[in-house]
Amino acid sequence: MKPRILALAAVIATACSGAALAADPAPAEVTNIASGKIAAPPAGKAQVIFFRQSRFAGGGVAFTIKEGDVGLVKIGSGSYGIHFADPGKHVFKVQSEATDSLTMELDAGETYYVEETMTQGLMLYRPKLAASDEAAFKAVSGKLRVSQFKSEDKADAPPAK
Repeated sequence: MKPRILALAAVIATACSGAALAADPAPAEVTNIASGKIAAPPAGKAQVIFFRQSRFAGGGVAFTIKEGDVGLVKIGSGSYGIHFADPGKHVFKVQSEATDSLTMELDAGETYYVEETMTQGLMLYRPKLAASDEAAFKAVSGKLRVSQFKSEDKADAPPAK
């Protein structure tokens, strides 16, 4: 009797997990990037795609890209994240033992690319932000995974949508 109950429980668990996955499809922008096509940003917004190539140096370290004190996306080695923003001037920053920032003027309906690279600091790796382009992103996008924002404190949480 016990083997039947265990088998039935396994079938139910498998069916439930499949139903949960089917009910929660991936966001359109993630699906489009994974297929090599980048969706347009929402009306009246710009989109910034932050990405970091997979590298051994600094590979175990992820940094949160912020605007002001608000965390936007946490990028680790071999990952990317998308931020939708209002048009205008934006200053994105990333911090380790040193802070780096990138100022960008964003226009509605446009897609911008920012690459995070790593340099060796005195004690830790230092993240650097640099404006990039679609060709550079597409060259590595097939090897990147979607960044899952994990914040340890509320000041670092992504803005509410």
